[in-house]
Amino acid sequence: MLKLRLAVLAALSLTGLGQVWADEAAGEPSKLSISGFGTFAFTKTNAEDTSFMRMNNQANRADSSWDIRNDSLLGVQANYTFNPQWKAVVQLLSHENSHNNFQPALDWAYLAWQPMPALTVRAGRFIVPAFMVSDFRNVDFANPWVRPPTNVYNMATINNIDGIDAVYRGSFGPTTFAVQPYYGRYDLAFPGGTLIRFNRMAGVNMTFEYESLSVRLGYMNGVHTIINPNGTIMTDFRDLINTPVAPDGATFNQVYPGYADIANQLDRDHKPFDLTGLGFIYDNGDLLAEGEYIWRRTSSQLANATGWYLTGGWHIGSWMPYVTLSATKSSELDFNLNPLSQYSALGPLNANNLVGPGSKQKAIAVGVRYDLTKSVSLKAQYDRFTPQDDANGPTSGQALRTKGLAQPLSYYGRSIGVTTLAVNFVF
Repeated sequence: MLKLRLAVLAALSLTGLGQVWADEAAGEPSKLSISGFGTFAFTKTNAEDTSFMRMNNQANRADSSWDIRNDSLLGVQANYTFNPQWKAVVQLLSHENSHNNFQPALDWAYLAWQPMPALTVRAGRFIVPAFMVSDFRNVDFANPWVRPPTNVYNMATINNIDGIDAVYRGSFGPTTFAVQPYYGRYDLAFPGGTLIRFNRMAGVNMTFEYESLSVRLGYMNGVHTIINPNGTIMTDFRDLINTPVAPDGATFNQVYPGYADIANQLDRDHKPFDLTGLGFIYDNGDLLAEGEYIWRRTSSQLANATGWYLTGGWHIGSWMPYVTLSATKSSELDFNLNPLSQYSALGPLNANNLVGPGSKQKAIAVGVRYDLTKSVSLKAQYDRFTPQDDANGPTSGQALRTKGLAQPLSYYGRSIGVTTLAVNFVF
């Protein structure tokens, strides 16, 4: 699987950590090349009152009926080589988006400069390397699963960055390495017109490869702001500071001394969005082992969180059965404001009744992959998600949304099953 990923990504020129220019066997390289990838998938849950989404900013969600929109996608890429040092890449990606359609979006648009074999510099739009499989997050053919584990990858619905990066490749003994610093920004749209503005994304991504093992270390220092559909900064909590809450007209800040400080902390206005990650892939041709651990620090309404997954797979000819264990947990927002004595009937104000529960969930996925040809694979996967209570009470976990339930899913002690059948291909 590791060699397959590198081969696919080299062919598609999708990876900033690999060789941006594929070696030519002989003769002059073609100035223009077209490549692409895609997935046609059917997804459903086992519950009429719960839906599932591949990414947090999708408008449509898979429910108890077979849904082709949730996981299906198509990407087409054009590479133009000006000379051995300069190259331009443009990619259009069509998938279920925040507007509830498949309108193609510009996923890649960058100019790459290779002043020496070991160094590549890119400027424009590309994939921010926030996770181990960020570069091939949408190239499902290059992954063992039908989708990257949502307990980790939905912790940050980050795909693109408008900015600049540099990739330096080298080796020491039998170990090769790549170092990728980057800097930029991006606006991520959500249903209804709200967006997350990443005012800054700056970080470094490092990979080390030795024989069948690849190890990844990454850190992103981000700053983010929530933007309303009308273009203003969302200040829901600060808007309550002078909002009457008591029968006599007393405001939140008058009833709950200290509320203004809490509101300034909660509103996501130029707040941190830092990601630290550690991952590995081991694939010796018989056994696949892959895992990743992510820390998210945000210091706002969006709580700090951790997530991890571990996948084991076995190559049996063209078949590969696999199992994935994963979990995610957001740390509890810790505050409790008691009202002044004359307003005691209103009760305390805390994270649970002001912000709501966090996210805590474990999951297991079992699946099988069959390589029909060198460029087409078939996959079947069953996920079992189990939302769990956190310190603030019941949660509905990651990637799941309830319909018509009075309480989050863990209140009922329920697990949700998600079945997916997929065809992945590259060309």
